[in-house]
Amino acid sequence: MVIFFPSALVRSKDEHLYKFMSQTLEHSGVRVHLVTNCWELQIHTTTKTLLLLDESDYLLFDCVQMLPAAHYVLGFTATKFKPIPSTEAYYLEALGVKTFDSLIPQSYTKNSYDEVQSVPEFFATTNRAKLIFAPDSMVDEIRTLADQRGYNRCIINCEDLAIIGVMQSTDCLVITGSRTLLLRGVDYRCRSGADLLIAKSLNCERSLVQALGRVGRADDDCERYLLKGVKPIDVGLENDMNGALRAKT
Repeated sequence: MVIFFPSALVRSKDEHLYKFMSQTLEHSGVRVHLVTNCWELQIHTTTKTLLLLDESDYLLFDCVQMLPAAHYVLGFTATKFKPIPSTEAYYLEALGVKTFDSLIPQSYTKNSYDEVQSVPEFFATTNRAKLIFAPDSMVDEIRTLADQRGYNRCIINCEDLAIIGVMQSTDCLVITGSRTLLLRGVDYRCRSGADLLIAKSLNCERSLVQALGRVGRADDDCERYLLKGVKPIDVGLENDMNGALRAKT
């Protein structure tokens, strides 16, 4: 069995569960490999392998990765893809993928945000912890504002689950444009709630939905904002991804 994770951070979040499962399976002679990159995926997958894909839409769509031949492939994602006639749906159909909807309702949608005029206004909204997705060019401004507003920690691209999962109200975590995987598969939680600001366009609708879902987990208090003048989705990047998917079919 091979279990694929999109990043080391997502793997570390659930690794203890999969290790327990692997110990149980190995007693029956089944070896379990936990992998986080496509090279490892190719190395450990054979035609006798059961392949599990965590955050499967990332591997199939964003990476446009053709899967190695396996005995059976099972993918999981909490992010719905667009139905036919979308490029994503036709791509899955061409791969012979069967999809099953868990019918679990989400408490947010791609439109679950308000517009905020500026970064200073975002900091002034509440006294909660802050999570900001922004371009590198805004990092210095955010650091200065966080310090002025009494945020004791301003961490760029944090990968420490001990901080991410138990944020303090005086924490400000910033994710830069090149690290969008930090907006997938992990929950940014604070006892008093956390607010999200999107100050940079995402590459597709699924990535936007993933980003919006990083706060407000388990009914935590939260506010979600889009910076004025920023489009939630970079249509050019989304079109490029869809073009790559069409080229594969």
